[in-house]
Amino acid sequence: MGFLDRLRNAFTGTKQPPLESKSEGPAAGSRPSAPETRAEPAPAPEPQRPAAPEPADEAASDRGKTYTVQPGDTLWKIAETHYGSGAKYTEIFDANRDLLDDPNKIYPGQELKIP
Repeated sequence: MGFLDRLRNAFTGTKQPPLESKSEGPAAGSRPSAPETRAEPAPAPEPQRPAAPEPADEAASDRGKTYTVQPGDTLWKIAETHYGSGAKYTEIFDANRDLLDDPNKIYPGQELKIP
C-alpha cells in the first residue's frame, strides 16, 4: 500500500486495497497496456559533396572549355578547381596569352580558355 492510499484511507475512514501494484502484475480482467513506442528521429541527410573536377585531357581541350572569371578569383584558384592543383595555373595563363599579360591581373567577366 502506497503513501497516497494510506492518506486517502485516513481521510475516508475506509480500508481499500490498492488498485494495482506494479510488482503484482495487471489485475484480473484488465487489458494489458500497449508497450510504449517512441518515434525514432529521422536520419540526417548526408551532405552533398561537390562534383570532382574532370581531369584535363585531349577531349576536354577539343570541346573548347571556358571559364568566366568571378570576383575574388585567381588563376591559382581556377587551376585548383579544374585540375586539382593550383600550381597548374601556368597552363591556363599560357592558353590565354592573347588575353592576359600578367597572371596576377585577371578581372571578373573575362572568358578564359581552360586547356
